[in-house]
Amino acid sequence: MDLAALLAADDAALRRRFSHLYLPGRRVRYLRRNALVALGNAGGLEAVSVAAAHLRHADPLLRAHAAWALGALGGPEAGAALRQAAGREADPVVREEIASALGRAGAGPTDEGARRGGSVP
Repeated sequence: MDLAALLAADDAALRRRFSHLYLPGRRVRYLRRNALVALGNAGGLEAVSVAAAHLRHADPLLRAHAAWALGALGGPEAGAALRQAAGREADPVVREEIASALGRAGAGPTDEGARRGGSVP
């Protein structure tokens, strides 16, 4: 499955394509969340850029899982994206996941808010 294409698709397209699967409340945010987890586990050439793009998603659940994926992927590009996100993130759960992801990515937290650590529930 092309996870990058799945994550780039709009909600209506995802509902049509995956209508035969159970989506809690038919909310595709859970499909996207699962795709971000799979992306973090699978890796690939464009995985870091796809996950990093979701650090700006309107949904904090998806931002947190994008941070988790970047922590799992690791590397300097993932660390840079996480550090940038740490500076602008207001949601405390997402900030904690960014801090945790920075530790896993080997990048280290950049500020006091990011030092709290944590993980996505």
